[in-house]
Amino acid sequence: MYKTSSLHQAAFLKTKNIPLISIEKKETRLIFVFENTPEIQLCLSAFHNNGLVGNQTFWQAIKDLKSLVWEHKNNS
Repeated sequence: MYKTSSLHQAAFLKTKNIPLISIEKKETRLIFVFENTPEIQLCLSAFHNNGLVGNQTFWQAIKDLKSLVWEHKNNS
């Protein structure tokens, strides 16, 4: 599993079809948990080196993740 608290990194991984397994709460932060696929290291490298994704796709991924965060907070 790969874990990140960065919404933008999580959105980038989501645009690259890396499966999101769950969202965990750790103290005051939410952690996005992704499947540790063979492609994930390439995606993370691309993220840190200004990798390109479609603008609309990226913003939709952020919107989707924010909805999941909202659900998680309301169900906790």
